Amino acid sequence: MALRSATEQIFLQIYFTPGLGNTSQRKILEKLGEPFQEKWLELCGESRGKTGRWEGIPLELLHRSGEDSVLRRASEERESLLKHRGRLISFLDPDYPPLLRVVHDPPAFLFMRGSFVDWENRTPIAFVGTRGATEYGKKVVETFIEGMADAPVTIVSGFAKGIDTFAHEAALQWGLPTVGILGTGLDLIYPEENEALYYRMAEEGLLITQFSSRTRLGSWNFPERNRVISGVSRGVVVVEAPSQSGALITADFAVEEGREVFAVPGSILSLKNKGCHKLIAQGAKLTNGVEDILEELKILRVSSGKKSGVTQSKIEVNADEAALLKRLSRDPLHIDKIAEMSNLAPSSVASSLTTLVLKGVAEELPGKFFIRTCDNVDG
Repeated sequence: MALRSATEQIFLQIYFTPGLGNTSQRKILEKLGEPFQEKWLELCGESRGKTGRWEGIPLELLHRSGEDSVLRRASEERESLLKHRGRLISFLDPDYPPLLRVVHDPPAFLFMRGSFVDWENRTPIAFVGTRGATEYGKKVVETFIEGMADAPVTIVSGFAKGIDTFAHEAALQWGLPTVGILGTGLDLIYPEENEALYYRMAEEGLLITQFSSRTRLGSWNFPERNRVISGVSRGVVVVEAPSQSGALITADFAVEEGREVFAVPGSILSLKNKGCHKLIAQGAKLTNGVEDILEELKILRVSSGKKSGVTQSKIEVNADEAALLKRLSRDPLHIDKIAEMSNLAPSSVASSLTTLVLKGVAEELPGKFFIRTCDNVDG
């Protein structure tokens, strides 16, 4: 523990050294490797009193890491980490998200609070979208994540209002690991109404940030946070995103890094769906159900009878949905024929069929044809 504490102190000195940016910080880590503390002390000793450069980095900057102001700020941050039960990991740490490690200019250091995440064996999937989510957006997120409950995945999001919050809460409900990428330090809970969620994720999930404590809350933090969201994930699912949504920034980062982007369509009359429809037009995968995501990412379910240790219950449907399911089979049936057979209003048929698709008990085929895909239904 003492060795770890000493190394963490050095990491914080490097992190807080004025003029020593992320790229230089990462270069120091990569060039020195392990055992880092020993090699760092040796480098500082050999370069003391000298000028020039080491691996392109001015020796003056390395020397500044030992200045009183830097030492004091590093010590304050260690106290904050202790208070908030956090820890600092470096680019070299085995707990560093492996997909983030290979993006352009990954963070040299990450502040973390919470549980270990199995990055290698559970595929990280990000859910992002508007803070002003509707009931439709909430239902989509909850239905998709419920549908992933028996798959080896980790749910990632940005801990914001709306879609992010729904994603974290649904993951916790269904026993899936969930990772919140923060745009603040671990000492600031934002938004304030997510306080209970913050502490629950600190116990059952994982919180990650590249920002230290006392970081001012500013809009400039969130694009960097969005870059980490896409960076740790193999796929990004966009649900309800207006044309100027920050979720589109996350999707852009995902495209740049070769990650999959999934966009959920919605009503053309709602401005909250403009961003999703734009992504679809640009080549994002139009996503009608959870199977679209799992198939594209080649994720196999781990069992058919249980969901992440939770006994799988029957999927609940209301009276209108049950009436439609009675008409559906494995043979495609057109929506007009379904409406005719069910004696329900066309608007109710369209709405209920969409819900059944989201619940994973029906599938829409091209041309407005539908089939039944699941019999595990209660109603």
